[in-house]
Amino acid sequence: MHLRLFTGLGLTKSSDLRIRQPRLGTDLLFERVTWEHHSLTTRWTRDSIPYTGLRAERFFQHPSWLAASVEVVHFKITATPQQRIRVRGADNGTPIDTVAPFYQFVQQYRVTNGVNLLLGNLQAHRGIMSNTRFPHGQLDVYTGIGSGVTIPHTSSSIDGDRFAGYEWGRPAMQALAGISWRTSKHWDLSL
Repeated sequence: MHLRLFTGLGLTKSSDLRIRQPRLGTDLLFERVTWEHHSLTTRWTRDSIPYTGLRAERFFQHPSWLAASVEVVHFKITATPQQRIRVRGADNGTPIDTVAPFYQFVQQYRVTNGVNLLLGNLQAHRGIMSNTRFPHGQLDVYTGIGSGVTIPHTSSSIDGDRFAGYEWGRPAMQALAGISWRTSKHWDLSL
């Protein structure tokens, strides 16, 4: 078993966001919401940390270059309130199909306690620079694919109704690649 703690910079793309408030008669679909992340900022806040993750890997005996892993990834995003987007559905029971500023319906929508991903991966490894201390190679080049689920912790304010908590998100997939320099039996530096 090998544990790997990692970090990096987050990149986001637009996505649809559906908000349901059954007791208010609200069921809205916001199309192509843009997200901000603050991992590239020079001002340090609790929302500006890069993404972080923990991966537990286990190599197969045959073939020894293949590994399975489970990982948890944590990063933070915030919806841009000034963006003009298409919104469809029902707002307090009234049918809506318009283009309007996001903040007209949603005053705040953040996922700053984490867009948490739980993923299972399959990885191919190639050890380079074998020696007596590292018979499988001191340099490890790897690539892989994985799938799992998102478990976001959202915080929102919608027409004065506040919500914060974990919820089941969507299925997630990833492609991964990296290079590791083994410094000991249990530690390495990864890129």
